[in-house]
Parts: sequence; C-alpha cells; structure tokens
Amino acid sequence: MPYIHHPDDLFSIPDMQASYIAEYPAYRPEAVIIEHLHPLLLNKKITIILGTWCSDCQRELPRFLKVIDHAGFPYDQLTIISVDQEKSPGEEMKEVPNFTRIPVFILTNTDGSELGRITEIPEISLEHDLLALIKK
Repeated sequence: MPYIHHPDDLFSIPDMQASYIAEYPAYRPEAVIIEHLHPLLLNKKITIILGTWCSDCQRELPRFLKVIDHAGFPYDQLTIISVDQEKSPGEEMKEVPNFTRIPVFILTNTDGSELGRITEIPEISLEHDLLALIKK
C-alpha cells in the first residue's frame, strides 16, 4: 500500500485507527499559528512518508492532520506514501524523496521545489515548525 489516496484510508489499519482515536482529539494546535498558516499554505503541497508500524508515525500523523485540517489545507494537495519496515515503498514507486527517518513531512511549492521538512519529531510543535518552513 505505497500510495494512500486519502488519510481515511490509513485509519482502516487497526494500529493507525487506535492512534488516530487517541491523538487527533487530544492534540491542541496553537490557534494563532494556525491563523498564520491558513493563507501561507495556499499553493503548497505536502508529502508525508510514514510506516503504519512506526510508533512515531502513529503519534505524529494524527496530530499533523489536525494541524492541516484546522489550517484548511486541502487533501488533494497532500500525498501520503507508506513504507515497509525496511523503509521501502515498493517497486511500483519510481520517485520517492530521499529520507532516512520517519515520519517525514515534506513541504513543497506547487512546482515541486522543496521548502523544507519536519522529520520524525518536531523541534517545537508541528504547527510552529511548519510555519517556520514557510517563512524561511
């Protein structure tokens, strides 16, 4: 299952479903930062690389989705790539951004130029780190 077409597809997987139920409602993104993110995320794309078996991914993905949901980021500008325990997306995936740790949240312009990444665990918070990437 390398490409996930919609985040809801992930939550049919028991481990991801349990983490979503626990993490999404509990996470409280900072409202002021979300207000700043909303207009800045227009014309941006996000690629998420994760492993459904990974505890960091199980924790951070629901939190990240809550951030982008509150910022009004459209899921049609979101790509989710699932990897196995060897961190391989499978043979059918030709182009996958370089990565060594997961989860990785990659922010790009619509032309594909990378603005930055949040890898594994945010430095301050997901919303703060995302805003910092945009403002670089």
